[in-house]
Amino acid sequence: QDAQNGKPIAAVTSALKHPSAGVRRNAVLVLPATKETLSLIEQNGLISDSDGQVRLAALLKIADIDADPLGAQLVLAALA
Repeated sequence: QDAQNGKPIAAVTSALKHPSAGVRRNAVLVLPATKETLSLIEQNGLISDSDGQVRLAALLKIADIDADPLGAQLVLAALA
């Protein structure tokens, strides 16, 4: 997250808490496939979101990210 990309990432991060499920879903979809995104998914409780499409988007994003213990933990939490 450099100075040039900081504002868009901050905007997307705030959209993860938006009241509209569609906004949250699209915010997840545009996040980069990085380990930082895993942390954002966890911090914002997207695996247990009330909307199934948001949960699906979060799981698909996790699948795009290189193997990581946090990603595995999040997927297991979704299955519980």
